[in-house]
Amino acid sequence: MHQSPWLMHLPLQQMDQMTSADPSVIRNFCQNLMHGVDVLLRVIHDLQEPDPDRRIASVLQRMTWSSEHVLLTQTEVGTMASVSRRQVNAALKRFAKNGWVNTSYGSITVLNAEKLRRFAAEDLCPVSAV
Repeated sequence: MHQSPWLMHLPLQQMDQMTSADPSVIRNFCQNLMHGVDVLLRVIHDLQEPDPDRRIASVLQRMTWSSEHVLLTQTEVGTMASVSRRQVNAALKRFAKNGWVNTSYGSITVLNAEKLRRFAAEDLCPVSAV
């Protein structure tokens, strides 16, 4: 089952009302904004990685921020990593062989997000070819 992402909107007028009632709310708005900026900078950084396997590992590791089950298709992972579905499929096989992920129909379970993170950051050697 594929889950759609959520998008929430709070009109500026309501934000102004909330901060007028409690000025400390501004800090919460700023923290949310900075978290979004941090995520965007991480994505931009990850997409500059020339190795497609490392970009795929980054996408999968980022998905674990909300769940160990990645509910994306291989095509969606490929789009997020700027690679083909075939490259995603091959990388997933290598990652599974190393015990980092488990794949089943319609989902990818990340078994070791730390190893994916370290591989993406080039702290681990390249995965062996399958």
